[in-house]
Amino acid sequence: MAAWNLIWKKTSDEKHEIAILEFNVPGEKVNTLNIETMEDLSSKLAEVEYRKPAALVITSAKKEQFIAGADINLIRSLKTAEEAANAAKVGQSIFSRIEKLNALTVAAVNGSAMGGGLELPLSCNVILASDSEKVRLALPEVQLGVLPGFGGTQRLPRKIGLVRSLDLLLTGKALRSSQAKQLGLVDEVLPKENFSELILPWVEKELKSPKDRKPKLSFTEKLLGGIGKSILFSQAGKKVLAQTKGQYPSPLKILEVLKKTAALSPSQRDKGYEIEATAFGELAVTEVSKSLIAVFFLMERAKKIDGVRSGTAESKKVTSTAVVGAGVMGGGIAWLFSKYDYPVLLKDINTDALELGIRSAKKVYQAALKRRKMTRADYQRKIARITPTLSYSGFKGIDYVVEAVVENMGVKKKVLADLEEALSEEAIITTNTSTLSITKMTAEAKHPERIAGMHFFNPVHKMPLVEIIRGEKTSDQTIKTIVELTRRCGKTPVVVNDGAGFLVNRILGPFLCEASYFLEEGVDFTYVDRALSKFGMPMGAYRLLDEVGIDVAIKASKVMHEELGERLATNDLLNQFVEKKWLGRKTGKGFFAYSDDPKAKPVPDKSIYQLFKIKLLSPSAFPSEEEVVHRSIYSMINEAARCLEDQIVTDPDDIDTGVIFGLGFPPFRGGLMKYADSVGISNIVKTLEDLQSRCGMRFEPAPLLKKLVSEGKTFASLKNK
Repeated sequence: MAAWNLIWKKTSDEKHEIAILEFNVPGEKVNTLNIETMEDLSSKLAEVEYRKPAALVITSAKKEQFIAGADINLIRSLKTAEEAANAAKVGQSIFSRIEKLNALTVAAVNGSAMGGGLELPLSCNVILASDSEKVRLALPEVQLGVLPGFGGTQRLPRKIGLVRSLDLLLTGKALRSSQAKQLGLVDEVLPKENFSELILPWVEKELKSPKDRKPKLSFTEKLLGGIGKSILFSQAGKKVLAQTKGQYPSPLKILEVLKKTAALSPSQRDKGYEIEATAFGELAVTEVSKSLIAVFFLMERAKKIDGVRSGTAESKKVTSTAVVGAGVMGGGIAWLFSKYDYPVLLKDINTDALELGIRSAKKVYQAALKRRKMTRADYQRKIARITPTLSYSGFKGIDYVVEAVVENMGVKKKVLADLEEALSEEAIITTNTSTLSITKMTAEAKHPERIAGMHFFNPVHKMPLVEIIRGEKTSDQTIKTIVELTRRCGKTPVVVNDGAGFLVNRILGPFLCEASYFLEEGVDFTYVDRALSKFGMPMGAYRLLDEVGIDVAIKASKVMHEELGERLATNDLLNQFVEKKWLGRKTGKGFFAYSDDPKAKPVPDKSIYQLFKIKLLSPSAFPSEEEVVHRSIYSMINEAARCLEDQIVTDPDDIDTGVIFGLGFPPFRGGLMKYADSVGISNIVKTLEDLQSRCGMRFEPAPLLKKLVSEGKTFASLKNK
C-alpha cells in the first residue's frame, strides 16, 4: 500500500493547479523514511514533474505528527562507507528534485520533523508550521554519530545562516514552532485548530502575491567574511573538543563538511552534496555510530516496557501526588511532579525542612526562567502546585506517594506505617532508597503489594533514570503504575528485583571500592580520575565520591558488603574521611576543595596525603592507565554479570540502560554489556584472573562470565527476545 497520497486541487479562481503530497505510512503511529517510502515519494514526484503544477504542498495525514526521520534500522544495517554514502545520495537526489521544481513548494509541518523529516522541508521554498506543542524541528543525527545526509548540512545554512546552523547541527537540539520562526527556519506559524484548512488559502495568497523570502541572518552572520568564518570554525572546533574530548567524531566531521562547503557557489551545490554524502558514509560505519544507535534503541525499548511479569495488569490512574521528606531530594521530586502538572503535597516534620524542599524546587524553576525556558506565569503556576504541610491531613485523597526520608530502615518503616494509616487503600506508596531492601522494609506492611522502590538519582532535574524496585510481594499493577508515571514525567524507567544496591549502585559499588584501594596503594587520585575520564566516564571515581558524599557512599558500601561479601568492601581510609567531616562537595572539602562560587571548578586537594598519612608513590610506580581502567571498569562488568546471575534483572539491555542513564557510562561505548562484548568476554576473564592473582579475590570472575567463555557466547546472546 502506498505511503504517499497525491491529491490534485485547483485554486479558487481555477487558474492554477496545486499538488498535495500527503504522507501516511499505513499501520504505523509515525511516518518514517525508508527504502519503500522513498521509492514511493520518487514515483509521486515523477507525476508532479510531468504535470508541472503551480504549487506543491507536502504534509502529513497523521494527526500532529509529520515525519519522525529516517528509519534508524536502515542506518544500522549499513556495512561499508560506500554503501552508506550511496544511500545518502539516493535521498539527496530525491529531495533535490523537489528543490528544482519550477513551482512554489511548501512543507506544512503539523508535528515532529526530525532528521530526514526536516531535511525534506528544507528542500522546499517555504516551511509552514502548526503552533501545536507537539511540533518539534531538529536535525539530531549528531546524537546517532552521523550527520544529516539528505542535504541538511547544505540547505540549513542557506536557510538560516552558518552561525545558527552550527548550533543546531552540532547539538541536535529541537525547536518549537515559535523558536524556529524566530531563527527563520519556519516562514509562518498557523493555528493548530484548523491548520490543515488554512494551508491552501495561504498557498493561494502566496501565488497571487509572492514574498521575497531571503535568509534570516543573524547580526554576527552579516559581519562574517573569510577571516571571520575561519575564526568561527576554529572556535567551534575548540568547543567541540572540550565537550567531547575527541571521543565523538561526528561533530568534528560536521565542522569539516561546513568548512569545505561554506564558500561554494549555487552552481557548485552538487559538489557540496557529494562532500556531505561521503562524510555520512564515513561516519555511519564507525563503532561510535553503531554504539549510539544501540543507545537509541535502548531508549525506544524503555518506552515500551511495563514491568508486568506475566499476563496483563491495569495501571491505576494518578491525579494527585505527595512527597514525604522535604530535603534536597524531596524538593527535587516535588519539582518533577509539579513540572508535569501534578498537584503535590510536600510533607516534613519542621518548617526548616519544608523551606529547603521548596527552595530546591524553586531553584530549578528559576534557572529555567533565567534561560527563558519558561515564562513568569508558568513559573508561578508550577510552584503553586507544591503545597507544603506538616501533617498528613489531606492525604486520604492522594493517589501516589514518594517517601524520601533519611536512608534508615527503622525510620522508613515508621513512615510507611504512618502512610498506610493516612492514605486510602488504593494509593500507591513508593520509597526513594538507594540500597535498602524493599522486601524487608515492607515485612510488617498491611498491603505490601502496593509498595515498591522508586530510586531517583541526584540531581533529579538532570538525571534521566528512575530505578523501579519490585519487592517480593509488590503487584504487577503497582509496578505498571510506577512505570507509566515515570515515563509521563519524562524519565527513563528500569525495573529491577530487590537486592542489596539493586542494579545501578551495585554495579557502581566495585568502581568506588577500587578507588579506595588505589588510594591505599599511594596512587595519585588525579591520575586515576584522568584515566577514567579518558575512557569516557563523565567524572572520575574520586570526583564522583565527592559529589555523592563520601559518607553516603560508605553507608551504601556497608549495606552491600554485609549482603554480598568481601568484594564490595572498602578499606578504612574512606572511614577516616567521614570521621574528619571531609565528605566532599557538601562540606566543601573532600578529594577536591570547593568554593562558594558555583561557577568555580573544584581544585584537587593534595593535602589529603599528609592528613590521612598516605604514602604517595612516584609516578613511575603508578599502574598503567590501562590497568586503572581494567580494575575499575572490568570490576563493574564482573558485578553486572552477578546481577544477571542473581536475577536482579534478566536482560543485559536493562544493565546498559541503567549504567548509561543512571551513571553516565559513556554512550559512545553503547553500554557496559555492549562494551564487554566488544572487548571480548574471554579477554575480560583473563584480565580478571590476572588481577585476582595480584590484587585479591575481589576480582574473581563471575561464574556467568566463565560460562559465556566456555560456550562461546556474548552478553548479547542473553537478551530477552
